[in-house]
Amino acid sequence: MGFFAAGTTVAIDGQTFFVVSEVDATDSHSNLVEIKSSKTEQIVKHSAVLQIALNGSEHILGCKLDDSQTRLLSVKWFSAEEIQQDHEKSFTQAGQHVRYMLRKVSDFLKHNKSDAKHEEKMEQVVWKLTFDASNGKLPSFEIATDVEVLPAGHIAD
Repeated sequence: MGFFAAGTTVAIDGQTFFVVSEVDATDSHSNLVEIKSSKTEQIVKHSAVLQIALNGSEHILGCKLDDSQTRLLSVKWFSAEEIQQDHEKSFTQAGQHVRYMLRKVSDFLKHNKSDAKHEEKMEQVVWKLTFDASNGKLPSFEIATDVEVLPAGHIAD
């Protein structure tokens, strides 16, 4: 089984971020595809719209499941472009949420600029950001020890 990841740069409030996200699959033309499943009629939720906008997926494969989520009832292909147009208002809400979270991330990084283990090697620390569902979906940080940082100048704007 393969692992697909997409990376892009995003500018928010004058700060540039490199965002890497996992992608579920590719189609026969090597386009990125997100796979979403749900037991409800709303397979594509607002969070998926932002996700595909950032990772560049061309399509979403929607999978309708039974109530116990153990059996596949139907599948449907969605165009990412159409989904984004249909959920245009959700981008405003997502943008407000991103700005709120950006403040939380910035505050965390200001107070945790270095780690003694990495400071000795003069390496740049890379933080992995996830969202802790048990804590109201607040950001949760840990050092990403399995990630290496490219030297400056290796990524063109």
